[in-house]
Amino acid sequence: MLQLEITIVLLLLASGGLLAVAFKLSRTARLERERRIDQIAAPVVRANKPISSPKRAAQPTSIDEATRNVFCIGVPYRWGMRSGGLKILGIAVVSAAVTWLLAYRVLGNSVWLASLFAAVAFTLIPRQILKREQSRAEREFMDLLPNAIEMIIRMLRAGLPIVTAVNSVGGQSPPPFSTVFAMVTSQVDIGVPFEKALDAVSSRIGLQDFRFFSVAVTLQFATGGNLAATLEILSDVIRRRRSVRLKGIAATAEVRISAYVLGALPIFALGALLVVNPDYIAPLLYDPRGKYILGTAVGLLAIAILSMRRLMSRVTAA
Repeated sequence: MLQLEITIVLLLLASGGLLAVAFKLSRTARLERERRIDQIAAPVVRANKPISSPKRAAQPTSIDEATRNVFCIGVPYRWGMRSGGLKILGIAVVSAAVTWLLAYRVLGNSVWLASLFAAVAFTLIPRQILKREQSRAEREFMDLLPNAIEMIIRMLRAGLPIVTAVNSVGGQSPPPFSTVFAMVTSQVDIGVPFEKALDAVSSRIGLQDFRFFSVAVTLQFATGGNLAATLEILSDVIRRRRSVRLKGIAATAEVRISAYVLGALPIFALGALLVVNPDYIAPLLYDPRGKYILGTAVGLLAIAILSMRRLMSRVTAA
């Protein structure tokens, strides 16, 4: 009976992982197709109307935004989160159901404890997925920023104003870069001065390098000067900072792999013993003393993984 339940849980996890991978691949292909269409599509010209502005990133609906607000309480920056409300709720429900089934079996058919673990999974797993989306969007934005600044520099030297250059670069760039510059454009469209809109967006997204760009543009609006030369220096500084960050990631690669392997070994060993010889692990699952030992081991393992992750994040931080 125990082996059957474990097999069912593993099949559920595998099917959920395959569905997530398929969804990700289909979404990536769709975004890439839309980006290529936008690059080759001609702007629409209508009678007595100006040429249409570049396509902006789709704004989240109220349901999506409300769902993210529920699961991301305390998270300061959310502009890079792309998962919709239905997807988030689906992940939360599946995570809670699988966790409840596992906890109910492991904890000796305790409904209250299983419900407690299910509630924790319902809250934390979608939150971590959304935070990873935000981190990935920030990383992609920082990878695109130096090239975008160089494009703006070339446009400035060609005689275009900074507002036109920023709008052009933002409209031709893929997400999440276009998402951020769409925030600037939307505020300028409603009458906010460009430098104030850029300053507000830089505070909203919370990226230090983009804040430097905002300060440089704002000072140029206030005092004048050679903005192209200033942005050229800024682009070089951003590239150097990125190089240092990548060196830190490379230096901690061995430590990260060791942490992943050491953290996964007890889980794989426990799962293998449950499948091969369940009687050997039975005291940990059914004996009260074994449950305390198992809970202590899980807690210490979680503390060790979080500690190593915290140390590595300090090294690789920008």
